[in-house]
Formats: sequence, structure tokens, C-alpha cells
Amino acid sequence: MEYRQRFAGPRGRDGALGYPVRVADWLRMAPEELDALDPLLAARADFMVDESVVYMDGNSLGRLPKSTVRRTAAEVEEMWGRRLVRGWNEGWYELPVEVGDQIGELIGATPGETLCCDSTTVNLYKIVSALGALAKGGPIVAEGRAFPSDLYALQSCASACGRQIQYIEPGPHGWTETGAVVDAIQDGAAIVVLSHVDFRTGRLLPMNELTAAAHCAGCLIIWDLSHSVGAVPSRVSEWGVDAAVGCTYKYLNGGPGSPAFLYVNARHLEKVQCPLFGWLGSRDPFAFEPTYEPASGVRKFLVGTPPIISMTAVEEGVRLVARYGLSSIREKSERLGDLFIHLARRELVPRGMSLRSPEQSADRGSHVSLAHPDAYRICRALIEEESVIPDFRTPDMIRYGLSPLYTSYCEVQRAVEATARVIDSRVFEKFERDFAAVT
Repeated sequence: MEYRQRFAGPRGRDGALGYPVRVADWLRMAPEELDALDPLLAARADFMVDESVVYMDGNSLGRLPKSTVRRTAAEVEEMWGRRLVRGWNEGWYELPVEVGDQIGELIGATPGETLCCDSTTVNLYKIVSALGALAKGGPIVAEGRAFPSDLYALQSCASACGRQIQYIEPGPHGWTETGAVVDAIQDGAAIVVLSHVDFRTGRLLPMNELTAAAHCAGCLIIWDLSHSVGAVPSRVSEWGVDAAVGCTYKYLNGGPGSPAFLYVNARHLEKVQCPLFGWLGSRDPFAFEPTYEPASGVRKFLVGTPPIISMTAVEEGVRLVARYGLSSIREKSERLGDLFIHLARRELVPRGMSLRSPEQSADRGSHVSLAHPDAYRICRALIEEESVIPDFRTPDMIRYGLSPLYTSYCEVQRAVEATARVIDSRVFEKFERDFAAVT
């Protein structure tokens, strides 16, 4: 069985997969050979890359696309510098919807269901509050170890609407088990909020299966796609997902703090109302009416003036992902992860590290987590002594992000070898145990 046959997700625009090597054979190949066979090899040249640095943190902040440098410079110099306020009638005003639709293509949404705006946390609050009016009575169900900002937003929503939150605690492997989600759904949930990919362990939940289970139980389901969009395909419209949110600065390479996105299924759009009435989400912003009337469709979820320069950067990142196709990206993501785990089992597990991510690629997003009692100091040593940049997550995990558009197989090998050197040399012991502000 060829590797390409293992992935049954939607093809990207190019439809290409490309590796003419059987699964049983490719792990025995040298990373240099795998790089030579990589159909995404050319994509690395589209990014600003310092070859002296092994970057394993694209799941936190993606690399800078070269086209973004040109695009944002043009936007600043030509549009802002020369066109000035006329820019709003020359493309800026429609940008949140247009970029939203481009992101929508990557998550399998139909046009008019996705909007680029605000932050993931703000969007989650808006979506949960809006759908709460359609949901039956009962609690909001969420993962107990979800990204904290998601939990804070849900706690704020629950406080405002008088609902309780029921938490699904992680199973023995440290991630949310599918069976536990189904049990919680069937226990009277009104709204279920799940992360497609767990930010700590990389566990990938089956979106189609759990969305169907939620609907069979009569509840609504919302997905956080922050750690999957741009790396793992989804079909939110086809699968009937009620709503979704996500960020754009990881695998979409939109830049630090770039605006997020939200998706609302078309069947809900005319029934729901954004809880925060904003000027640009009104029916006719330039009528300057004192009483709010919502815009039609997804545009009603706009609140304040969009950050245009940042949004043009998002558009460039999204275009790169679309150019190379999510099916090719997902296939390489799986292969990078499989290679990393293969090498880690051989080189790092004997040195005291343990795997905290699913072994099977079908159950895993695009990062791999390893645990060690001195994980934080090892991570600092990797960055400062080896120019290998992963990141740390409490209490004891190092995450190695594998971004298919620019991560090479040789870099995977270099990251594993560097980690082994740091442990063997004990160089990590010179670093303090106190955490830096950003880890």
C-alpha cells in the first residue's frame, strides 16, 4: 500500500501527492533522499529561511513568506502612502470577507460562511454567545485541558448566559478520548466546543464523527481549528459543522498577532445575532444610524475596523497554502511526524524522553510532543546552544512543530540529534528553571 493511499481527505487545488515510495520502505531512506523526493521542496524557497537555524516552532508562529514582505510594503507605500483613505473603496472594505472566503476554501466552507476578523478568543465568545440562542437547555461541554484562552472565553459566556460548563478530562494518554466526548454529548450537552488538534499533544479528533454524534444528540458543535488549519484538511460545510474559529499565525503564516477567523454554517447565519453590535457589522455603516441593524450573512460578525496591513499578510500566507494544496501538505505532515517519532524512539527515548503524541499519523496533527523532567531547560539549551527552536509547554513537554511547506526531513534529523547532544552533554543544567515570559 503506497503512502498516498493512506490519506482519504480532500485534494488541494493541485491534487498532487507525489511520493512513489511504499510505507514499508521510506523510513529506511536517508533524510537527504526524502528531501530530494519531496514534492513540496520548492515551497521552502518561498519563505525567509536562515539555514543556520532549525525552526521547529511553526505550530506557534509560522515563518515569513517572501511574498508577504513585498505585499505589505506595497500596501504601506502605495495604498496607505499614496491612496490614503481612498483605499477603503479600493479593496480594503471587502478584505475581511474576501480573505475569509479564501480561508474558507482551506477548511471546506462554502463562500459567505467565513470571516477574517478579531482574535480567536473574541471570535469564540461571539460564536458561542450567538449559537447559545439556538441551543437547547443544558451545559456547554468543553475539554478540561483545552487552550486556556478558549476556556476563559467559555467561562465568560457561561457566566453571561447562565449555563454551566461540563469539562471532559483527558484520558490516560494525556489527551481527550473520542469515547469520552461521545459520552459527554449524550449526557445532555447543549453546545460542544472542541479543539481539532490538541495544542499540547497534537492529538487529532475525528471532526466528522463527533459532529455527527453531536447532531444525533440534538446539540450544536463548535471547533477550534487553530492547530489544524493549513496543515490538516477538513470539510466543515459538508460535515455540517455548526461553527468554527481559528488563528492565522501558525500554519497559515499570517504573522505575529495576525487576525483570526470565524465560520458559521449557512443554515444558521440568518438566525443568529452577534452579541457585540459593531459599526462595520451593521446593515449600512455609512448611514450612521443611531440604532443597530445587523448586516446580512457572516458580515454581521464584524465589530471594529479591521487591521488591513495584517490582513494582507494573512492573505499572502493563505495563498501559499492554497497554491501547494492541502493534500500534499497533509501527506508531508504525516511523513515528517512519522520520521520524527521513528528517530525519537531510537535516539531520545533511551535518553529519558517519552512520547506524548499519538503514534499513528491519522490521529495526529502537525506537531510532536516529547516529555522530560527537565524539558524547559532542555528547550532553552536547544535554542541558545544548538540554534534549534522548538517550544515548551508546562509541565514537562517540548513541542516540535513540523510545518510541511518549509520543514525539511534533514531538519527533523538535525533536531533529534541536537536534542540527544543537549541531554548527553548536560549543557541544559546551566539554564535556570525559572520560565521566561514566553515559552
